[in-house]
Amino acid sequence: MTKHNAPAINWSIWDLTATQTLYVHAGLVNLAAIPGPENTPALVHLRRAKYQDILATQETAVGGTATASFSAGAVERS
Repeated sequence: MTKHNAPAINWSIWDLTATQTLYVHAGLVNLAAIPGPENTPALVHLRRAKYQDILATQETAVGGTATASFSAGAVERS
């Protein structure tokens, strides 16, 4: 039996190139990018560690709220 810690985060971003740059500077690795129109990224797959993935897609910004939870070893942060 395999154990999965948490699902990947899937975000729709209005400026995907800036978001990708931010997370790479924060220590995540850019695993893959799928090009979209005008050769700009349409989807980016970033990873920090096993089961710590972010999938970000280019979308039009809409209003709303979001909640994120982070785990650092045995310490939970929300």
